[in-house]
Amino acid sequence: MNNKGDILKSWVEQFTEAFLEGNILNAKELLDVYLNDNETTTMDVHQLLTAVMTYIGDLWEQNIITVAQEHIATNVCKYVLHYYHLEVSMPGSLIDSPNKKGMFYCIEDEQHDIGIDMISNIFKEAGWTTKLLGANMPIDAACQLALDWKPDIIGISISIPYHLPKLIKHIQVLNELPHQPLVIVGGRLVYIYDLSLYCPASTIIVKDLSELDKLTGIEFIGEVHI
Repeated sequence: MNNKGDILKSWVEQFTEAFLEGNILNAKELLDVYLNDNETTTMDVHQLLTAVMTYIGDLWEQNIITVAQEHIATNVCKYVLHYYHLEVSMPGSLIDSPNKKGMFYCIEDEQHDIGIDMISNIFKEAGWTTKLLGANMPIDAACQLALDWKPDIIGISISIPYHLPKLIKHIQVLNELPHQPLVIVGGRLVYIYDLSLYCPASTIIVKDLSELDKLTGIEFIGEVHI
């Protein structure tokens, strides 16, 4: 492993310990040290936190930690993520664009919403007006909001394989919206299955947060995105 990999591993281990302890103050201070010691971007922070939560998820799957510990870690991670965006990356620049709107959520029975939270924040930081609906969002409620608000992009997250039929239903309904929003899909399941086999060609599958750079800069003319 190269030196950069060793450094990342060290940070992952430190954040993992703080998250599992439920120590919000320690986690916040650790993030401050990380930011001061490194020339970091928002993408770097997101990738670090993703690596931490992936590692914690692996520990849970191996029965090394309990589901309660995993939930504690998730809540601390959410705090750190919100602290970073509100206090570090976006202070003074939280002016929404009236021209670009994005709506983001996890489908029914999906509880892991950190990834979709990150995606929403990336668009927010790029000047978009965003609505984060969070976890476990019923299709009827999501569709009604989309009808009323008319977002340009709708981002959906899915992690559990047996929720795939629900994802297909969500995409089908969203593609029938009169204003034709661009639908993007992310989450753990995109690494397990080739979701392009189940989605229309117009759907964008996001496997890496870095792929969002092009989307945040997308321009919309009427119902056409370029």
